[in-house]
Amino acid sequence: MMDVDIQVEKDGETFDGYFTFSGNMITVYYEGDYRSTQIDGAAGNIDSLAKQMLRGLVYASKSKKNS
Repeated sequence: MMDVDIQVEKDGETFDGYFTFSGNMITVYYEGDYRSTQIDGAAGNIDSLAKQMLRGLVYASKSKKNS
């Protein structure tokens, strides 16, 4: 298992995270939070899925900070 760095953009701001992929599980990390999902069968584009998951973490983090 190795860490893979990823970036996403939101409103002109860049956010950095990373993901790990092992067997049929992908886990994305951002600022101490993480999301995991199990992937059944062939999983198309792992990088695209990881970026989508990172966006979710960024949105959740920004929501917490604005509360």
